[in-house]
Amino acid sequence: MSSDDMRQPMQSAQQAPGQTGGQPATAEIAEFFDKVAALGVQPRLRAVSGTCVFNITGAGSWRATITNGLPTITHDAPEDGPADCTMECSAQDFLRVVHREGNLNVLAAFLQGLVRVTGNIGFATSLLGSVTFDPVGMPGAQPR
Repeated sequence: MSSDDMRQPMQSAQQAPGQTGGQPATAEIAEFFDKVAALGVQPRLRAVSGTCVFNITGAGSWRATITNGLPTITHDAPEDGPADCTMECSAQDFLRVVHREGNLNVLAAFLQGLVRVTGNIGFATSLLGSVTFDPVGMPGAQPR
């Protein structure tokens, strides 16, 4: 199976952290991307450059451009050239990935059909794997 294969996102039966009554946790997702941008150069990404678009149902679209480890994040901005990868999922599943709920990462979520990735899945994995919130159940959910 190629990384360019597309899978349809499925609804998750579990409620993600920060969600109440099934409503998307847009504020928590925005906070995640704000923290990614505020952290500046990421040592794990210093040799990485590219763009990934995150289309999150019910929360909006974020464009993350990494240039030698320095992230630039835009929210709901018009298309600014092609992206190396595009990730589509529900707000709930995105939060499950960033919180590592049940050890879920981008690749596992893709294989389970929870997210749809087109383009370079390795880039999305590198980006979300370098800055994550502490796993579910850990006090103080802080970026690492």
